[in-house]
Amino acid sequence: MLNIVIRGPRGEDGAAGAKGDQGDTGAKGDQGIQGIQGETGEQGASSYTHRGVVSTVDFDKDDLTLDDAFHQLDLSGIVGEAARLVLIRVRVWGVNGNPRLIIKTGAEQGSENMAFVYTISAATPNETSVWVMTSSTGRIDYKASVATWTSLDLVVRGWFG
Repeated sequence: MLNIVIRGPRGEDGAAGAKGDQGDTGAKGDQGIQGIQGETGEQGASSYTHRGVVSTVDFDKDDLTLDDAFHQLDLSGIVGEAARLVLIRVRVWGVNGNPRLIIKTGAEQGSENMAFVYTISAATPNETSVWVMTSSTGRIDYKASVATWTSLDLVVRGWFG
């Protein structure tokens, strides 16, 4: 069976329907409670003290114990009796025995908390600067290896605090 439908021309679009009403606005939430502000602390001293031109080293191999064990080094005569972040120029120079110096703050352990300064090759000096925190009494710890030292010099260049 065959159905044939013939349609006439399309009519015009009808008018748009009316818009619906807008819904009510939701209720406003309660305002949050503001936290209590803490007291303002005293401003800490953060200025750097630079020693300027230093004519001699502060400590040399004759001032240090060279036995591969940790010892305290008192910097309080230079930086005062307080915890300070100190910049120290270190010069190591030895001819044998792999001369090295390790500097750390008090009881801190682990190589991540220490500064290592080595003579790279025999009879070649190595010079660097290290930052180290002193104890509350102005002391640091050091370990100097047993070696034939040509020189082992430490100069405090400056400090924060």
